[in-house]
Amino acid sequence: MLTSASIEKESLSNELQQTKDKLETANSQIDTLQKDKQDILKDVEEKVETVNNLLRKIDVLNENLSDTKKELESKEIENARLKSDLDESKTAIMELSSQKSAVERQFGELQTVCGEKDEQIKNLSSTSEDSLKSLQELVTEKDLKIQSLLDNISECELKIKEMDSNLELMKDKVRKICKSLGRNTMNFMHS
Repeated sequence: MLTSASIEKESLSNELQQTKDKLETANSQIDTLQKDKQDILKDVEEKVETVNNLLRKIDVLNENLSDTKKELESKEIENARLKSDLDESKTAIMELSSQKSAVERQFGELQTVCGEKDEQIKNLSSTSEDSLKSLQELVTEKDLKIQSLLDNISECELKIKEMDSNLELMKDKVRKICKSLGRNTMNFMHS
């Protein structure tokens, strides 16, 4: 026959096992969330690379427009080619603007996902008081990674603003070239 102490010991052993099971489940879920965050960080890096590629394309377009203007001033016979370049530049500006908007929307979606992951980890932290310390350490690690992600997002937003400025500079150059050709600048830049 079990004594009172034996019964209490068995009860405590069962509670300890249940707590361990909960902690293992929480750790497994946190590992999954951390993997999701790594995927998000990788996606952000890809978006940053996309923005950098767009900026490089704008630089190339600016150089092409500058060269085209110089050639137009010295060779009237190349007016037809310059008009074609201007049409291509207009299309490129529209495409780049569309791509920039898509990147901004994706950054917004990534921020929302980060918020959802943060809420899930907070919910896991309340699973067991005995495992709270370990969960808090994991939450701290997660917060550092989220901060890194937010820093990357802020950097991307700065690059997007820089791209907006470069687009405006390109539009100004295109207006000047159109003016030299006697074209209607307002119709060309309407978007």
